[in-house]
Amino acid sequence: MVPVMGMVTINCTQSQFSCKKSIPLALWDAKGNCAKGRSKEALQLNLAQFHISPNCKEREFLTEEELKQVMTHDFGDVDLAFVRDIFVFICWTALAFVDVKNLTTDNIVDINGDKWIISHRHKTMVSTNRPTVPYQVKLMDVPLQIIERYKHLQEEKFVFGKLNYWSICKKLKKVISVCGIEKQISLHCGRYSWLRSPYRRACRLRA
Repeated sequence: MVPVMGMVTINCTQSQFSCKKSIPLALWDAKGNCAKGRSKEALQLNLAQFHISPNCKEREFLTEEELKQVMTHDFGDVDLAFVRDIFVFICWTALAFVDVKNLTTDNIVDINGDKWIISHRHKTMVSTNRPTVPYQVKLMDVPLQIIERYKHLQEEKFVFGKLNYWSICKKLKKVISVCGIEKQISLHCGRYSWLRSPYRRACRLRA
């Protein structure tokens, strides 16, 4: 018996997952990617490959009003204020946390008097033999102010110093709670908040 695995490709990045099914190796058609024959077992397995669960949970995001609450809240704790600003930076640039973490001063360039981030998606860079995905983001006033606010933290050209994902995730929950927002918001939700925000009309992103 061998396990049946699935594979999806998104933005040139492949991911494998288990179908939680097994089949005798002799009954598997490697060329057709399906079970051979019309036995009950083969039909059930082939149909299972195309089953899509209707129970899809929509990802949480902040509304424009909630984002304003987060941006304008006066934090007495400087660590929480810093985490809030990193999250707001993600909301305004639509960058993934890993790309913010690896953002350097070399990635910020001046084009016709405007500041732009020009780099490649870090997620695609870790996959061997895969083309990297370049992107360009025009920096608006809010993200520019955040960069300026934390210039003193810059280390080895990293714009925000050395960021720790798990530490920021833990503190982000408190940031959202202190702002009176009852949602399960993660760093990744910042990108979805950007997609639904009117601010994106003012921010140009090219990929």
